[in-house]
Amino acid sequence: MKNLLLVFIGLWITVIGLPAFADNKVTPRDNSPKEVMKYVENAVNLIIRIGEKKAFAKLTNPKGRWVHGNWYIYVNNFDGFVVAHLNKKLEGKFLLGIRDVKGNAFFAELQMAAQSQNGQGWVEFWWPKANSKISVRKLGFVKKVPGKRLWVGTGVYDMTEENIKKVITTYKK
Repeated sequence: MKNLLLVFIGLWITVIGLPAFADNKVTPRDNSPKEVMKYVENAVNLIIRIGEKKAFAKLTNPKGRWVHGNWYIYVNNFDGFVVAHLNKKLEGKFLLGIRDVKGNAFFAELQMAAQSQNGQGWVEFWWPKANSKISVRKLGFVKKVPGKRLWVGTGVYDMTEENIKKVITTYKK
């Protein structure tokens, strides 16, 4: 009877428990600047810890821990090319000249933020959400990968005015 109970517990953990752990997302809990910065910092640390190839596969897996709703990570190199992205069609593309609807060369600005003295920064631009053609305000945060010619980023739609002011006054310098 005791062995049967142990088998039942083992099966329960395998069937019920493990999927819950496997679905543990690392995406931000909210749109606050701290959460967004932590998300990108964790992606940078993943690249350093397990290497580019394995990290890129994890970061861009649509069913993985790093992707949820509008949250995803992208990685560019300092030559201006996308090296890892949820949208595989963008990988290998040169995006430094791309402009938003207001004329901002925002990928160039994102790269300049990553190349800045502190190796990170915020950029405001206008871009459509998935499945939309209407551009809306988006804030991007990027961070350089130490020791590599790479930078990691994400973008935030629907950030509150309070958090936008916090980004502008506290982080964007």
